[in-house]
Amino acid sequence: MVNATDVAQLIGYAIADEDIDVQIAAVRTLGQMSTKEANAPLSAALDSPFPPIRAEAALALGRRVASDAIPRIRALLQDEEPVVIAAALDALAWLGDSEVTAAVERALSHSDDEVFQAGLRAARTLSVRDAERFLCRGLDHSAWNVRMLAIKLLLDLDTEHTRTLLTEALCSENDSMVRHAIESGLLGE
Repeated sequence: MVNATDVAQLIGYAIADEDIDVQIAAVRTLGQMSTKEANAPLSAALDSPFPPIRAEAALALGRRVASDAIPRIRALLQDEEPVVIAAALDALAWLGDSEVTAAVERALSHSDDEVFQAGLRAARTLSVRDAERFLCRGLDHSAWNVRMLAIKLLLDLDTEHTRTLLTEALCSENDSMVRHAIESGLLGE
């Protein structure tokens, strides 16, 4: 009879397959397994030469609350690929890493929109005060989709201060879709 440990080991071998789609499928499958033995091949996948594999492995470890992987995931914040940096930041936020605040600060100074958005998502896991401080920076971003995410996350906080921030943002917002999102959110629609 095959047990979960054996299955995790067998799927782990697929991470070394030459086909990147097989590797991604293996990482995603391991990420959904409940056995702790899936963590070792996922941690090994953090060293993949392929950015999508590193990103998927970081996300899987974050979702699995594999806190022993925090140092390895932190190292991915220095990766050259924005998709990897964003995934690492999401994972660290899910893991409740003590260095998330500093990572959010760096992400909100990053030139890539995907990394900036990961910074906003991670900011939402901080205290309300810190979250407001970071999320309001998204309201001034040049990309409409980043502003939309900041609006959604601020509305989720649902404090008097966030409502004030959004009311002020409404006065200076030029994009009709973004204005509509703010108005609808403030009206509770």
